[in-house]
Amino acid sequence: MKYQTISTTVYDNLLCSLDYFKMRPFLLPHLGNRIIESKSVLFIMESHYVDPAFFEYQDDKENLKLDAPELFYNINEKGLTSKFKEYLNTRKIINHSESVDKNLAKGKSVYRKLSSVVKEGFNLKENNDCSPLDYVGIYNYFQRPSYKPAASINVCEKDKTVAYEALKHILNTVHFNKIVFTSAKAYDCFFKIDSLNNKEIQANRIIYRGTHPRAWGRACDYKKTITWKQWIINRLRT
Repeated sequence: MKYQTISTTVYDNLLCSLDYFKMRPFLLPHLGNRIIESKSVLFIMESHYVDPAFFEYQDDKENLKLDAPELFYNINEKGLTSKFKEYLNTRKIINHSESVDKNLAKGKSVYRKLSSVVKEGFNLKENNDCSPLDYVGIYNYFQRPSYKPAASINVCEKDKTVAYEALKHILNTVHFNKIVFTSAKAYDCFFKIDSLNNKEIQANRIIYRGTHPRAWGRACDYKKTITWKQWIINRLRT
């Protein structure tokens, strides 16, 4: 199959053949409609964050909480409150991150940093008709959110299994030459499972272990003379 530009509708139908995404379409990865084969980069972050006020199920008769992994994975989107789903809607969050409306853009600086890096890494000219993020794919590795805003997720075995299967399904559906992890925790969990699977995913593409965009202004661990931001830009250019 020859991959050129992304048709989100076509790929969404294929991605939703996985029951997990069929049950939770709001967690589908962001697929920029200008992704092309020569610049097919997927950025993988750690997880979404959910405000503790919105843990509950839509039907909360027993006051069950979603912080138990088995509960989150056993319920489909109809059982979640609309507010809860807003915190996990990857595409809507990314779209809002570059909005001129400050209320929509608030708290989404991570994606604006990413947009800036992609623009520089791909040497894109200013274009009011699209965003630099239209040239890449983005999603969170762990499908269950962290229940402590701005805090790393507490990973359980179910999280690891679901995350790996979701990534494998995405990569079997959409072609990406490069993957850049922006979470060491996500990369380390992925690497361990993939190594046990004969490096099924690593064998077909270049994969980098990066760090969180909030740390991109610091010296890079791999090369102290440059920042993480420059390191990421260099990865996009090579």
